[in-house]
Amino acid sequence: MENQRKLTRKEKLEAQRQNPEQVSAQKNTGTKKNKPVKKKMAIHGIVIAVLGFLLYANSIQNDFALDDYSVIKKNWVVKQGTSAYSTILSTSYRYGYRDSDDELYRPLPLMVFATIWQFFPNNPAPFHLLNVLLFAITGFVLYNLLKRIFHGVNALMPFSAALLFMVHPLHTEVVANIKSIDEILSFLFVLLSVDKILDYIDSGMMKKIVLAWVFFFLAFLCKEGTIVMLVVIPLILAMFTNAGKAKIIQIALVLSSAAFIFLAIRANALGGLAVGKNFAIQENVLVSAPNVGIRLATIFYVLFQYIRLLVLPYPLSCDYSFKQLDLASWGEALPWVSLLFYAGIAFIALRNYKTNKLLSFGILFFLGSIALYSNILMTIGSLFAERFLYTAVLGFAIVIVWLLMKAMKIPLAAESKKAGDEIFNRGNQKMFIMLAILIVPCSFITVSRNADWKDTVTLFTKDVVNAPNSALLQFNFANELKVEKAANETDVNIKNSILDSSIMHYKKALEIYPQYNEVYEQLGLAYYYRGMDSLAFVNVTKAIDLEPGRSTAYNSLGTIYFSKAKDYKKALELYLRSVELNPNYIDGWRNAGAAYGTLGQYDKAIDAFQRVLKLDPVNVTVLKFISQTYRSMGDEVSANSYDLKAKEAEQRQQ
Repeated sequence: MENQRKLTRKEKLEAQRQNPEQVSAQKNTGTKKNKPVKKKMAIHGIVIAVLGFLLYANSIQNDFALDDYSVIKKNWVVKQGTSAYSTILSTSYRYGYRDSDDELYRPLPLMVFATIWQFFPNNPAPFHLLNVLLFAITGFVLYNLLKRIFHGVNALMPFSAALLFMVHPLHTEVVANIKSIDEILSFLFVLLSVDKILDYIDSGMMKKIVLAWVFFFLAFLCKEGTIVMLVVIPLILAMFTNAGKAKIIQIALVLSSAAFIFLAIRANALGGLAVGKNFAIQENVLVSAPNVGIRLATIFYVLFQYIRLLVLPYPLSCDYSFKQLDLASWGEALPWVSLLFYAGIAFIALRNYKTNKLLSFGILFFLGSIALYSNILMTIGSLFAERFLYTAVLGFAIVIVWLLMKAMKIPLAAESKKAGDEIFNRGNQKMFIMLAILIVPCSFITVSRNADWKDTVTLFTKDVVNAPNSALLQFNFANELKVEKAANETDVNIKNSILDSSIMHYKKALEIYPQYNEVYEQLGLAYYYRGMDSLAFVNVTKAIDLEPGRSTAYNSLGTIYFSKAKDYKKALELYLRSVELNPNYIDGWRNAGAAYGTLGQYDKAIDAFQRVLKLDPVNVTVLKFISQTYRSMGDEVSANSYDLKAKEAEQRQQ
């Protein structure tokens, strides 16, 4: 550690008077605290954690919803439990859901899901409980870390900032959607890493920086977006510690090594480092921007929407894609307003870097946290999402608390060591009244929004009202009605009514985006289930005409020929075409096996079914099909063997 002369008490007080937001002692990150102070910090942190838990307690009773299906409920790898660890570590994020060009690599969340499934298969409650507990723990760790970083600052600042972070309704997508444990864990591990870095700066003990490295690496295994923290963490060290440039560079290099190792592992698992795949317009409308000017105008228009939701988080939606948010131009006012706003806060942050560190840090933390999701650096898979603000909310909360304390003339500096740890005193009454005014409506929105995440149908039913112009949301809602709700309905009249509603939403999606090829295929299947055969043929055929390489459309058309026309040869031809286009297409191989079996070509049927099992070893339907096929061949021994495998797989998934 660098040797510096300790300040006298008189010098400390003078420094505080000149700059109340800077720390007053040389060791401003890890000074030893007496037991009463530590006890108070623990109590304050527990208050924040308990509030966080209570806010999301009603989400524990929810079912799986939205992305939970792709990473848990319908992910055959995760459903293998702990035995799937090696597969998870060597494949992409959604490998077990469908064959795709998924470029995400987040093995740790999947390993957590697989472990929970091992002991609580098909039970969403333990998954939700873990999310809520981890969020509560985040609140506890966050407060104590802020208290440590903002040493010498009125304890009301870190307490209020952590409190506002926890109650902000934008977190509902992260906490209530099981899949987003990747966001929670990533941020939590970053906080723990920073805490250990501060220990290292104070003590010089190598084991502290090793622990910091481990936590930072674990954050990467949860989410690639952790990479922005390679900028944010050195910023924290430069602004709030006495570490010199050399020490900060050394720490940054250590953390960078975690990033390089993660990228190497990711490249080995995914077959390369490529990022930025070609997205569809309905995923991110920026891909249709005709020039850089329109692209940038749209980006700043969207960045303005983030500020709007931070200030007024209502109504909320799981999707804001095309045309809920469409291309913008510099001929409109909002992109200019947004550009001036962001330029203004960046100027304020840089100008006040030394004089008003808390304000400056809050702004810079927000800008750094949102940078990767702004689409400025690279085009990502979504134009806008509430979960993108999960970490950035902290910067917003710090700025709001700073403004409130300034407005109420509450001193930012701790007037004394004792006062620095006092929160619930008379001098802070006005602040707590203001916090209550903010917290009560935010809490109401949060608890109410948790109920919207009960299941996917409930969520989409709410959000097509909140974001009616999203073609993707209309399409996904129609799919959910058709595949999940109608398929499980036994009353014919009710089933037909649900299918009619599904068809209506498919048509709305096409009204919003007429070139949405995928909709025609699924609309055709909805007509097929509704018994409107001619419309089924027309729409699925149109999907193929618009996109000849669409493997799923050939499979869907084959299903219509198989079931309605009883033309098994034509159906088989279409199924084989689907797997020719996508050799890892499970539904195509399964249906090809069924067509072979119907035509009496049992050996080929077995071969097709085995192709499925190579991709999904616990596919109950296919295990039963193989049993039936062997029984048709007169091989009772093999049939009974696959009957047993099917029962074991079924029991495991119940």
